[in-house]
Amino acid sequence: MGFARLGIMLLAISLAGCALPSAHKPEDYGEFAPPANWHVERLETHEVETLRELADSAELAALLDLALTGNPNLKQIALRVSEANAIARVKRGARLPTLDLSVEHQSERANSQTTKTATGTLSLDVDLDLWQRLGDSARASELEADAQRADYEGVRISLVANVIRQVLSILSADKVIALEEKHLETLVLNEQFIRNRYLAGLGSLSDLEAARTELAQQHAALHARRESRAANHRALSVLLGRHGKTPVLPTALVVKMPDIALPVTVIGRRSDLVAALARAEAADRTAHAAAKALLPGLSVSFELSKSASTIGDMLSVNPISTLLAGITAPLFRGGQLRAERDRSGHAAERAYWAYRETLLQALLEVKDALGREVSLREQSGMLLDAIGYAERNRRIFESRYREGIASIFDLLNAQQTAFGAQIDLLDTSLARDANCVDLAVALGLGL
Repeated sequence: MGFARLGIMLLAISLAGCALPSAHKPEDYGEFAPPANWHVERLETHEVETLRELADSAELAALLDLALTGNPNLKQIALRVSEANAIARVKRGARLPTLDLSVEHQSERANSQTTKTATGTLSLDVDLDLWQRLGDSARASELEADAQRADYEGVRISLVANVIRQVLSILSADKVIALEEKHLETLVLNEQFIRNRYLAGLGSLSDLEAARTELAQQHAALHARRESRAANHRALSVLLGRHGKTPVLPTALVVKMPDIALPVTVIGRRSDLVAALARAEAADRTAHAAAKALLPGLSVSFELSKSASTIGDMLSVNPISTLLAGITAPLFRGGQLRAERDRSGHAAERAYWAYRETLLQALLEVKDALGREVSLREQSGMLLDAIGYAERNRRIFESRYREGIASIFDLLNAQQTAFGAQIDLLDTSLARDANCVDLAVALGLGL
């Protein structure tokens, strides 16, 4: 009769398992097909397999090594990976049998007599995990560890990209400051020339004041440029994980345009997409485990115990063994288990949508970077023409002012336009180099 009842219980458990949901992907998730190719104009690209190959420089390579070994944020992410791996080991261990040994010594005194008893118990407990609830939980933790490793790789990539951007900003700032200093020298010569004319009675005080105003403004602009460069140096020091003098920087960097990978290749190798997909799968597994918590469970326990008057006598006493098989089923938990099932199901759906959002953002980043490259390339050509026109115009107005047929404001405006066009070209060149880095990151290039 007992075996019949046990069989009925097992059948009920099997039927209950059939009611489990198969997946938690949203019903309106739909199918998503990435573009077959990128629609871009013809670009001159180079065979670049990693971010470190974007610019050939021994000094830059040394800076990247410093950042990858000393950046505090990167070390924190590495420890998160270690934590996730430890959690995964805990979850895997929960699926294994537990073996415990306990030894107790009891002493009782009654009617002036003392009774001593020593008991040793070896117990083995096994959760048969019929519905793979523990297995789902363990797999979810493994997938989360995979996501953490992908996050770590993404942070390393972002760190390298930020170091390259900061170095590019510093080198560009050096060139801009050199131009600003040259402009300042020109304005000093203007002020001296106009002052001499004024003292000789050939110029006006308003011209002299205009020249001095422009000179003072240029001094202020130069101070601002130098402080901006100093801020870039400080930001680079933080990325390197050090305080104080910045290591030797390269004198120049030539950034290469990476090859344009196919969209499916980008999706497969971007660390943020790898992490988002792993988290979606982990959330799905967690939701399954929460649903299975509503089902009955089957466990087996085995105990082997010995009792004697002393611990030493226990070896000569025959053991008593006990084998128990039990079925446990949640009857009333105040709706907590169902609420957790619903919550984890919603979290799984949200994780799928988060992956879709990350995927769309990844494709957008590539398209934006390609579009910026085309635009910046055209801007560079136009600015080169503008520099030529502005330089010729500056020389014309300098000659006209000395001849007295142009005003000081015409001269200052022509000079400012000429130097401004050169600075605009430097800013555009920096933007193009930084965009190459952005494109490499968007394409999923690793280290």
